[in-house]
Amino acid sequence: MIKKIKSFLFENRNNKQTVAKNTLWLTIGTVASRVIKALIIIYAARRLGTENYGVFSYALSLSALFSILADIGMSTIIIREISQNAEKTEKILGTSLVIKVSLVLFSLALVLFIAPLFSTIKGASALIPLAALLIAFDALRDFAFSITRAKEKMEIEAAINFTTGVGITIFGFGALWLAPNPMSLMIGYVMGSALGFFLAFFLLRKYVQHFWHHFDKELAKQMIRDVVPFAIIILLGALTINTDTIMIGWLRNAKEVGLYSAAQRPVLLIYLISSLLATSVFPIITRSVHKNNDHVRSILEKTVSISLLVALPIFVGGAILSQQIISFLFGSEFLPITTTFSLLLFTILLMFPGVIILNTIFAYNKQKIVVTSMILGGVGNVILNYLFIPTLGMVGSALATIISQTLAYGFAWKKMKDINNFYTLKHIKKGVSASIIMGIFSYIFSAVGIQVIINIVASGFIYLGVLIFLKEKLIKESLEIFEIKELKA
Repeated sequence: MIKKIKSFLFENRNNKQTVAKNTLWLTIGTVASRVIKALIIIYAARRLGTENYGVFSYALSLSALFSILADIGMSTIIIREISQNAEKTEKILGTSLVIKVSLVLFSLALVLFIAPLFSTIKGASALIPLAALLIAFDALRDFAFSITRAKEKMEIEAAINFTTGVGITIFGFGALWLAPNPMSLMIGYVMGSALGFFLAFFLLRKYVQHFWHHFDKELAKQMIRDVVPFAIIILLGALTINTDTIMIGWLRNAKEVGLYSAAQRPVLLIYLISSLLATSVFPIITRSVHKNNDHVRSILEKTVSISLLVALPIFVGGAILSQQIISFLFGSEFLPITTTFSLLLFTILLMFPGVIILNTIFAYNKQKIVVTSMILGGVGNVILNYLFIPTLGMVGSALATIISQTLAYGFAWKKMKDINNFYTLKHIKKGVSASIIMGIFSYIFSAVGIQVIINIVASGFIYLGVLIFLKEKLIKESLEIFEIKELKA
């Protein structure tokens, strides 16, 4: 039994087992890391208060916006290239790491010398140099993850992610205990991220030793050409995520930045669920594209439908219990974010299927569609923020996010149907019914005073129970997604 468990967890035997293993490890590593880090975020928000937490969030968002070149999609290119050309692994990794280091150094210069010129919140500029260092460690650690994903060794990624999360939490708690201010929190983050960075390159050193010897100029030119659409995508994605915080800082104040950042954090954590599924399935879709479109359509329909099956109860239950959740996580000082939090929760209905669809479009080498989608989302978000924030504040920013994501993912959905027509909505009718029934019970439990965590757990069981009672096929099909055999060219 122990041998079988060890073999399942640490060996790649076949497609079904490998994807299941990688999904498990990604889930364990990423979710555990983010949940652990959520503890320091909750503690920091309570310890620092809305204004000081807003200063920290603003500095981090501003630095992230000016460091987008540090991560312009190289990871996706690496995974695709190694999946399709395994014999060129050393050359691909050596060339891509030279490009990555160059971009990180350039991004550091931008953050250190340009970002402070755009800072409008007192105290944020002093945090930017440390934020730049944090972003550099994160970007290089993410490069290491492209190796683990290309080699389908997510167990290593899980160990690195978990260690990083624990490091940030321990160092963050310690720093805030010694001095409860934004600078201490930033120092804790940098120390934890540095720990993860050094562990990543220690565990994967055999892939990057003497990497400069494997640099190939022609391959570098090709990779840069291929990554340009992703650079645009990352830029526009940054506009969607970071400009909310930055523009609230420009148009309102630090306190509102802190409130909005607190509302955004749990939602960003929930986004991980869809990313885990999309990341695990992406290599399989990439190998299947242009070889068996029916197979790709089957995977796409099942994964998108399952993602919505997960997203529906989260949105319904989260919206109903939003006030209790915010009070439990951050305290009464953050209750003004209840409406904003509920609005942001709606975006998971867009994000969950959206990320899977965008990955599939990229697998078909239709990057122009992805770029157009992100232009609609990124530029639309900036314009709508400018229109809504002055009068509606953080609620306006949440509305801008909903509208811009609807435009972006709606366009991608339509184009994906043109490429390889798929159907989803007809598969989730029982999920909608189960969500409504669950929502009724969640509301009743809340009204009679049942503690919020108990309510969430009980509601989750009710949702699953209703799906089973209705004989929802997607529960069984979720286990069959990975019944995939190698396709021959």
